[in-house]
Amino acid sequence: MVTLIWSVLAIAHALGAGSSRDTLSAYMVVNLVSSCVTLLVAMFLQHRTLVIYNKVYPDRMLNLKSNSRKEAERELLAKMDEGERWTVYRSAYSAYKTTNKMLIAGIMLFTLYSMMFGFTPLPIIVLGIILLVQQTAYYREFGKMYK
Repeated sequence: MVTLIWSVLAIAHALGAGSSRDTLSAYMVVNLVSSCVTLLVAMFLQHRTLVIYNKVYPDRMLNLKSNSRKEAERELLAKMDEGERWTVYRSAYSAYKTTNKMLIAGIMLFTLYSMMFGFTPLPIIVLGIILLVQQTAYYREFGKMYK
């Protein structure tokens, strides 16, 4: 995630409307190239980890090349025992709560930023939409369990 953010920020800065082509220094080029190389290394290591996991646990192979992501998720959950499912549910709910708090804190931070340095609605709107989509998905899935 860090390498992805680093790469996107480097590309956005290099190609941004506010940056002049004359100010694209060697530092920026090195930053852009190194972020892309780091991203490729991270992707390779993630793939390698998946291959090793599938060799160690052949009865629980993760198939990311399946036709449907939902189908792959269902397969993975079906292969878990009750204790593992409980751990997954608890960790997912904890991640949901933490993400909620961070999105609300981000909205408040950008609101304060707008009050101090000039109104910038885009970050507030984007975080608000992400929060709305997350809440909708959570309550939709929650509602499916009780139908």
